[in-house]
Amino acid sequence: AMIDFAKLPLDERAALIQEVANRRGLTRLMVEKDFWVCFTLRLLFSTPELVDKFVFKGGTSLSKVFGIIKRFSEDIDLSVDPEWLGFGGDNRPDAGGSRSQFEKRCKKLEQACITAVGEQIQTILEQTIREGLGVADSGGSYLSFQVDSQTRSPVIIFRYPTEEPESSGYIPPQVRLEFGSLTDQQPIGKHTVTPWAAEEFPDLFKEPSCQVVALEAERTFWEKATILHSEHHRPREKPMRNRLSRDCYDLCMMAEHESGQHALADLDMLARVTKHKQVYFRSTWSSYETAKPGTFRLVPPDHRIADMKTDYQEMQ
Repeated sequence: AMIDFAKLPLDERAALIQEVANRRGLTRLMVEKDFWVCFTLRLLFSTPELVDKFVFKGGTSLSKVFGIIKRFSEDIDLSVDPEWLGFGGDNRPDAGGSRSQFEKRCKKLEQACITAVGEQIQTILEQTIREGLGVADSGGSYLSFQVDSQTRSPVIIFRYPTEEPESSGYIPPQVRLEFGSLTDQQPIGKHTVTPWAAEEFPDLFKEPSCQVVALEAERTFWEKATILHSEHHRPREKPMRNRLSRDCYDLCMMAEHESGQHALADLDMLARVTKHKQVYFRSTWSSYETAKPGTFRLVPPDHRIADMKTDYQEMQ
């Protein structure tokens, strides 16, 4: 299984990873990270205490699950089941009466998510990784916890065993898990994920793939489209959202894929996305009510183009 490859001596694993990189025309760092992303996904979706708690979404799901995008995605975006956090049914934020009640519940839900990730999920994952890999070389923990300053989402960083120096490049040798609790988790499906190393060396893996529960790509298409629409309307004096060029790229790739074609034919899904965003991510300027055929705005305004170029160059 993946754990056998993970337990190989560092130099032996590095040599195999280099060989995969050579065959695929990729960097060693990308191949190594891809393996650890899949290793982490396997833990998240097969550890008994964590099963049915998450949905895998975002850019990495587009590349690893659906094969739609070719860019390298290193972050794992997860949506946490609000019911597990105690906010299902009548406790849902939008089941309350007034806007102030809704906002109070959202804050409580976000706090419950931060607590669950920092206390329960991190502990379970750390323990499971140690059972598989032994104690970290540093003698400390494999995982660290933080709250993202921009999104206020809880984040777990997994520093996997590696010979790579801790560079500050675009791809640091670590896996970043970001957990959100305000996502509408529909529609979802069971899908398979396989590391590149297992595709090149199937004999080294008893179980090369793992199953994940992922947000279907059609939903992600409209999530991305409405991000670009909202960003088009962002007031000039407010700084642009980080890594927006990735969202542009993803949407263009999806539009050419069958999932994008399905999404374009499903305007009910678009309505569901805008309705959810108007409630959960309301702002005075996002203009979600105009995010529909005829008034959709996907291209950034001229005054953002320089920022977009910089953002795109940083992504290379």
